[in-house]
Amino acid sequence: MIWVVLTWLVTAVLLRAHLRLRSDQSAWTPSQVDGRDVLVSEDLGPGVVGWVRSAIVMPRWAIQMPSPERELILLHEGEHCHAGDTRISGAALLLLTIMPWNLPLWWQVHRLRLAIEIDCDRRVLRRSSNVKRYASLLVEIGARGTPAGLSALAFARPIPSIERRILAMTDSRDPRYARTAGLILLSTLLIVVSCEVEPPRGLTEPVATDASTVQELRREVVALESLTTRQGRELEEIEDELERVRREATARGSATTRPELQTVEAIQEEPVFTPMTIRPELTNRDEIIQALIREYPSLLRDEGVGGQVVVWFLISETGQVVATRISQTSGHGQLDAAALAVASVYNFTAAMNRDRPVPVWIQLPITFRVQN
Repeated sequence: MIWVVLTWLVTAVLLRAHLRLRSDQSAWTPSQVDGRDVLVSEDLGPGVVGWVRSAIVMPRWAIQMPSPERELILLHEGEHCHAGDTRISGAALLLLTIMPWNLPLWWQVHRLRLAIEIDCDRRVLRRSSNVKRYASLLVEIGARGTPAGLSALAFARPIPSIERRILAMTDSRDPRYARTAGLILLSTLLIVVSCEVEPPRGLTEPVATDASTVQELRREVVALESLTTRQGRELEEIEDELERVRREATARGSATTRPELQTVEAIQEEPVFTPMTIRPELTNRDEIIQALIREYPSLLRDEGVGGQVVVWFLISETGQVVATRISQTSGHGQLDAAALAVASVYNFTAAMNRDRPVPVWIQLPITFRVQN
């Protein structure tokens, strides 16, 4: 009876999520972004929906991102579609409806969804090796907190999952292989031990009592004890190695996930990735508009020449712009210089990582356009 009630409860939750997603999907518009067919939503995504025929969902704010970031998003979601990850996720949810009482299964489904994302990250980075840009994009989209339906595979995940994914993509030594090898060796040793142990004699089988038979049995027992002792030492060595690998991974994770120790001086030499949960926001839009008008080179404006410059901003813990540099040029040196002059006017709120203000590098486009 409890099994039936739990199954109906899980089915109701999944059905409600599916209907909510279908309702949102009715407002999406088909479009093409950088040559790919996508569904454009107002705020949901980016992600992949559809267990039978997968489709990429792109929010409008993602379409307006610089071209390299859009390309990474489309590459990530395209890998989900190509690998059929939504069908794997759907099969896992079906198992949950059949066995909702199985708590380890819930944990395994959670780990499966994280493993799907990590595997997809690796496929993307094999085609685009810019780990720093990709990790920054993960945090930037994750910080927006866009929810995803239970039937969707989202590009952005909760911050703890993003940290696990960034650790996986930046760790050149994967401890899982050592752990897997150790478990295989342990299983092999247990099988060997079980083969060496003689089965118990039957109650009706006569027991040999002559001296030669007893002596032979003693030799076999001694040999078996020696083998067990040797295998025990090998197992201890394997456990010690696994513990050492775990400590190294923990140390690397602790060093990577403590961005509060970073300072402006530590990261000002070049743009680097800094985890954040709240992005910095502009506080002086009117001043920026005036600066755009003032710094626009008059000769280029009169000739109708415009362009877009993507600028890196180093923002301190107080929201002040400490440094700027060109990330993507407009092709006109005068426009690039004007963009840096405008960038010096920008002012932001502080970026936050949980409850701490942190210095961060962010990219923003500065566009010079002739008004008709």
